[in-house]
Amino acid sequence: MSRRKKRDEEEREKHIERRREAIFAPQDSPRKRRPPEQGRSRRDRGKKREERVSSRSRDSITTEERSSTERDAKESKLSSLMSSVSSVMREADGVQDRISDIDDSIGDLPNRVSKIRRMNYSLMGHLEESQDSLAGRWSSRGPALREDARGRLDTIRSELQSLSSSLSSLGADSDLSSAESRLGSLRGAVSSLSSFVHDELNEFEGSYRDLDSDLSIAENTVDLLSEPSFEWKMREHPVVSIRAHHLEDDIHGILTLTNLRFIFEGEKEVVLKRTLFIATEKKTVREPIIDEPIGAVESIERGKVGLLKGTGLYVKFDPQTGLEETRFDTRGDEGNQVIRLFEYIDSGEAERDLDAIHGNEEGGEDESRPVVCPVCGAPYTEEIFRGQTSIECKYCGTAIHLNA
Repeated sequence: MSRRKKRDEEEREKHIERRREAIFAPQDSPRKRRPPEQGRSRRDRGKKREERVSSRSRDSITTEERSSTERDAKESKLSSLMSSVSSVMREADGVQDRISDIDDSIGDLPNRVSKIRRMNYSLMGHLEESQDSLAGRWSSRGPALREDARGRLDTIRSELQSLSSSLSSLGADSDLSSAESRLGSLRGAVSSLSSFVHDELNEFEGSYRDLDSDLSIAENTVDLLSEPSFEWKMREHPVVSIRAHHLEDDIHGILTLTNLRFIFEGEKEVVLKRTLFIATEKKTVREPIIDEPIGAVESIERGKVGLLKGTGLYVKFDPQTGLEETRFDTRGDEGNQVIRLFEYIDSGEAERDLDAIHGNEEGGEDESRPVVCPVCGAPYTEEIFRGQTSIECKYCGTAIHLNA
């Protein structure tokens, strides 16, 4: 019984062992599994295929972008060329305009000179002579220069218009090198013509600028003195007037030099009408602040008149006038104009011009004859300034008119 039991146990263990072997033994199948390595290779091949497709797409996009960029660059270049043609055309027109401007300016000089003469501006006697000289020289050279320039400009304009039409018909893919070459040649032709005209006009424009500067001073002077606050004296003529700021008294007004006097008129606003305490109508009026013989002015010099004012005029008067040195703030080059024309008066040149224009028709005093009071007979021994038209006898107080 014991042996049988033992045998049964051995049989059972063998059975169990066979079952275990059967369970864990590899199973044969008609469809073999791919090893894990082959699976990973397939995924890798798919990924690489996607990368190749993506690379081809990127190459295609890059090519399109490059093509678009090149097309945009050519279109930009074409547009730039057309703009340059217009610019060269304007330069060509500018050459013609320059000739026309000097022609018109010189032609208008006689009218400008006549106008200031009609408005009592007798000084600067050189204006007529300078104007006649300039007009004569221009009449000798101007017509030939106009014709020469016009012929060359007509050819240039015609070629520029032809080039502009050609460029308008070109596409972005066209070869622009020929158009660039033509434009360069035409630009050179305009530059050459411009230099030629500049050299020809330089002398005339320089002479005109000098004459125009003096005429502008005279025109500004007669304009400012159209309604003066002072009475004109016999043989008195305006030389220069400018707007100025009397810094000592803080008064804005008109500074005037005549052949006889130094005058500064202050300006102020006067209310003409009020409505409910509000000024509804005003008027600017003038009144003389300084009125001295021109000979009482010892000097007029340029100088800095204040920290923020810049450069103005320092006017020094003879001590006999009782006036302190006075500063005037002026604009631009007007201070230099006043100094130059004060020297023109002080040197006696202004009086010589007046004598040449008016002769002795206005009369004048004999400066060598001593002045005697017609009432008390006392001689006048004080200094008489140039431009002084009356004096007062210090003995009896009689007003002595020097030009009477």
